Amino acid sequence: MPFGQPLQLERIPGSHNFKLLRVFSYHWDRRRLAVIVPKGYVTDQASVPKIILPIIVDNTGKITDAAVPHDYGYTHLKKEGWTKKEVDLMFRDAMIDAGMKKWRAFTAWMGVRANLKAALKWNK
Repeated sequence: MPFGQPLQLERIPGSHNFKLLRVFSYHWDRRRLAVIVPKGYVTDQASVPKIILPIIVDNTGKITDAAVPHDYGYTHLKKEGWTKKEVDLMFRDAMIDAGMKKWRAFTAWMGVRANLKAALKWNK
């Protein structure tokens, strides 16, 4: 099972962000490692360009399971030597592991890879 306990988020009032109410984990089979996102971590859920969100979001919440470790990658895993390319690839694999259709996961992954805003966020 690639994900640990079910994701529990709480909206932060007055913002578009959410706080994790408990630890969330993703076991990335491709690299045979676990990404552990701590309780209290703040996420915006997805850095996918808004123009493609209606195409990829399927109202199942599956993208959120993948977006949380992806956001964590941008804020913490890069400090551990991960590249943006690796974190984005983990996002694609996590979406597929969460049960998203492959074409949706690929579209979201391409959007993140091409997203200038995400690239700037990575370089902060």
